[in-house]
Amino acid sequence: MASEQRTKNISLNWFGDEIAAEIKQHKEAGLWAMGGVILEDAQGRAPRASGRLRASGFLLSTKRTTHHKQMGDRRRMPQAKAGTVLVGFASWYSNLFEDSGVKRHAIPYAGRSGRGRKRKALQIDGLGFRSAVNHPGMRRRPFLAPAVDASKDEGAAAFALLVRRKLERER
Repeated sequence: MASEQRTKNISLNWFGDEIAAEIKQHKEAGLWAMGGVILEDAQGRAPRASGRLRASGFLLSTKRTTHHKQMGDRRRMPQAKAGTVLVGFASWYSNLFEDSGVKRHAIPYAGRSGRGRKRKALQIDGLGFRSAVNHPGMRRRPFLAPAVDASKDEGAAAFALLVRRKLERER
């Protein structure tokens, strides 16, 4: 005996191509929001001896930047590629904390240079001037890579929220 089967027809409208085009259009703004979340976390994890390292954090894209030149910054800043947002620290010593650290070494006496600068010396409060110093070294203390790992979900949520707002605004 044959049984009756009832079927329902469902009409499906696919808007995937339009949504993908909107996401591509607002990709840089979303990456900027994601980079802001990562930068905030990295600045919280950065070593705090003087606060210069923390203050040197910046975001950089091909269209805009949050970097403001300060004393002690790198001479050559990296350039962002199209469609990317770079999260970085401008202090010249930021890579020593993040990547390698410093081995123990001696800082020797340097006499007059060709430019006629004063003699290089170190002044220690209570001890006076020293012409040669033994640097004790420094272990590496990464702060940017752990910040990226810890805040990737929150950064993706910031990206999605910004793109969602842009999509709702354009309806």
